Amino acid sequence: MVYENDEDFGQLKYVETKTATDDLPSSKIDPGKLVHLSLEQRQELLAVLAKYPECFAETPGYCNTVEHEIIVTPDFPKRMKPYRVFEKLCPEVDKQIKELVELGFIKESKRPMVSPLICVTKKDKTVRCVNDFRYVNKFTLPDALGPPNIGDVSQRIARAKYITTFDGKSSYWTIPIKKEHQWLTGFNDGSNRMWEWTSMAFGLRNSGSTFVRMLQNILFPIREFAANYVDNMAVCSEEWTNHLDHIDKFLNTIKQSDLTLTLKKSEFAKSEVTFCGNIVGSGKDAWILISQQ
Repeated sequence: MVYENDEDFGQLKYVETKTATDDLPSSKIDPGKLVHLSLEQRQELLAVLAKYPECFAETPGYCNTVEHEIIVTPDFPKRMKPYRVFEKLCPEVDKQIKELVELGFIKESKRPMVSPLICVTKKDKTVRCVNDFRYVNKFTLPDALGPPNIGDVSQRIARAKYITTFDGKSSYWTIPIKKEHQWLTGFNDGSNRMWEWTSMAFGLRNSGSTFVRMLQNILFPIREFAANYVDNMAVCSEEWTNHLDHIDKFLNTIKQSDLTLTLKKSEFAKSEVTFCGNIVGSGKDAWILISQQ
């Protein structure tokens, strides 16, 4: 077990799993996020969002635009010893394993690769389970594709009069792992049960590159008004009617890809937004760096 701010294992990423609901997006949006719009504009915006409730589902979707590959060197060894899980944490580990199985993100494994499981204690005292893939990553060949330049993306967004931003929900889990490579993600849950990932797990080398490639492919047809930096996405327009149309086309593209978005992190039709820690907007080409943590 480690604490959330421990650095021994590097950056540990995890996501929460929740049960899906059928509520319309309008019932989930904080009204305070729309006060800058007129009543008519609010109604028009909510009407567009109401067409795509599946884009804001609580559970991650499944996008097979790309597959994550784990190409290892020929001298790759195939097994590691599991870490001990404290007895009091076993029920929580069992619960999270069950959730991942029900979501279809992991399956039982009988194959030779095993990476350890780590229990991360968060600041609110809850526990999330992650995998220590450092050994697999050590023998994984690197992917040359990196993220886009944040300055270029920010300046492009900043020129627009209307900006709407979206974040992907548990985005890595939406990408399948190539079937022939799934065995490399095998792990022991601390109770001598073996599992492997069918969706791209956090902590794997090249997972960021795979996600960037996927989202670039998805947004390419609407690149005229849609931009992204990893899973931070923005729709940018000069006129209100165009912005509604652009949001509609963006959400239809997301729907077709089976990606899902985090509604509570979205901002709608603003002249200025915070995008990847940068304040952008007001028709200015410049962007102001406020955080790069």
